[in-house]
Amino acid sequence: MFFCCVSQALGLDQESTKALFRRAQSWQGLKENSQAMVDLKKAHAVAPEDKAVSKELKRVQLIIQLEKEKEKKIYAKMFA
Repeated sequence: MFFCCVSQALGLDQESTKALFRRAQSWQGLKENSQAMVDLKKAHAVAPEDKAVSKELKRVQLIIQLEKEKEKKIYAKMFA
């Protein structure tokens, strides 16, 4: 329900930093960190001075990096 409302708000104003930030949080809740990154990058482009967006962007980047390292280890074991 919340995800739909945020998407509707973005339909009205595609550069709403708050709506992009909230949708990114929703994507994270669904474990869709790459989608969250897209929204956070858009929000950061609109409001680069927003500290909450910058902090969340760094956090999601770290999560994605850790996921990639984890996958690397798994595939290394599979083909070793």
